[in-house]
Amino acid sequence: MKDVTREFKEDAYSKFATLRLKEFQWNRMGSTEDKKDRMHIGVSAQDIMRVLPDAVNVYMEPTGGGANSNMTEVHYIDMNYMNYLQMSVVQQLQKRTEVVQQLEERVEALENQLADIQAEQENGFMTMLEQALKDFRGGRD
Repeated sequence: MKDVTREFKEDAYSKFATLRLKEFQWNRMGSTEDKKDRMHIGVSAQDIMRVLPDAVNVYMEPTGGGANSNMTEVHYIDMNYMNYLQMSVVQQLQKRTEVVQQLEERVEALENQLADIQAEQENGFMTMLEQALKDFRGGRD
């Protein structure tokens, strides 16, 4: 058995982020009429299979009945795999949130430093301007 934990965790967010939610209706035989009539929101097994092939299982199912039945490929999502993937994505989002918070704190500190520098320059300029005006008046205020 190959240990893919590290690869799985490193790639989970980027792979998961490529998946897009879609609206769909069930068209599978055996689905209840209620399921077929309602719109659902989710990710198709085919889309998941493109980025996470291990998360999708495929089997052949007969369609139609009797001598006229054909076989069709059915894709279904391994929900255990997806649960592990989601846990990994949440962990990665927590790490990214921490990084964003650190960067926000750093930006705030830099903005404060910049404001201090600008205030010093402004005060220095005003002092220099006052001195120039005093000198222009011949030392009189």
